[in-house]
Amino acid sequence: MTTVLLVNSRPILSAGLRFLIEAQHDLQVVGVEASVSSACAAVASMLRPPDVVVYEDRDADRSTFEKLRQLSQRAGSPAVLLVTDEYSEDTALGALIAGARGYQPATVPTRQLVDSVRSVASGGLVLPARAHQDLVTRLRPQFDSRHRKALARLTERERRVLALLETGLSNHDIARELHIAEATVKKHLTHLLRKLGVQSRLEAALYATGSPGRDRFRGAESRASAS
Repeated sequence: MTTVLLVNSRPILSAGLRFLIEAQHDLQVVGVEASVSSACAAVASMLRPPDVVVYEDRDADRSTFEKLRQLSQRAGSPAVLLVTDEYSEDTALGALIAGARGYQPATVPTRQLVDSVRSVASGGLVLPARAHQDLVTRLRPQFDSRHRKALARLTERERRVLALLETGLSNHDIARELHIAEATVKKHLTHLLRKLGVQSRLEAALYATGSPGRDRFRGAESRASAS
């Protein structure tokens, strides 16, 4: 059972989201807090920290990112999903840098929001579809200058892991897709991060999406999948 803590200053929205989540057989709301400070205190008092914190902030700004850091650094390091009224490229990037595992605008369908909770709980990365290309466009110059030849250094299996990582899959799901142990996936990730010269799964996924060598990489992935 995945446990969820809701942080929302708007009672009506909190009640609606709580009803939606508790209707799921695999999700359980363990608390509803009106502020980040009260949420941090609540997490500190729990015997078992929540698996996911859904933090709703109507108008995300710099203070939002500091609050995200506070939430993501609580005991147990819960996965934090940020929900805001409107999509913003700056918010998407700032949220991920601050430690959030996912970001969704409040306008997404309710089913998609619930699936986002499940995804971040299992280690996945959740972003609106348009955010992937927005972030690639913004960050690509860094990748072009630093990693132009990096993909050529990856093994075939590392390329397959990277292709699945790009879709936002967790280590568990990647292992299941490739029929290998989760520990083996972690080993491949460690190697490919070092070869790409990046520090995080997000940077690796964005590099795979926006790399000038992406077409060659995709071709190798297609051949590997067919074998």
